[in-house]
Amino acid sequence: MLKNQKVTMTIPIIALMLFAGTLTGCGAGLMAPDPVIENHGAEGFLDQVVKECGSKTIGELTLNELINGIQVNSQSSFFNDLTTKLYFSKISQSDYASSVNDLFPAGNNQAGLDCIFATLGNAT
Repeated sequence: MLKNQKVTMTIPIIALMLFAGTLTGCGAGLMAPDPVIENHGAEGFLDQVVKECGSKTIGELTLNELINGIQVNSQSSFFNDLTTKLYFSKISQSDYASSVNDLFPAGNNQAGLDCIFATLGNAT
């Protein structure tokens, strides 16, 4: 009788171990990971803007500070989102310039905008 009890206790323990393994990622393929989605085009474009235009200013910040989040704030995030939309042609250059000028009214943004547009022309 004792031998029979040992077998019935072993099965739930093995099942529990297999279940725990799938939750922690162990189990060699029992659960498929979510795919990592990257867009090297947009990221590459932002990198190119930093390389070619990093010292130009938008508002009181350089493009390097804005894109690389050196001055982390909601404006940096919005700027990066807006610039990515420009890269994907989701907004026009004039709408982009208008949004940037509304977001960063202080300073001369034109040199930075011109450099971004020139970089965009080279990227497409």
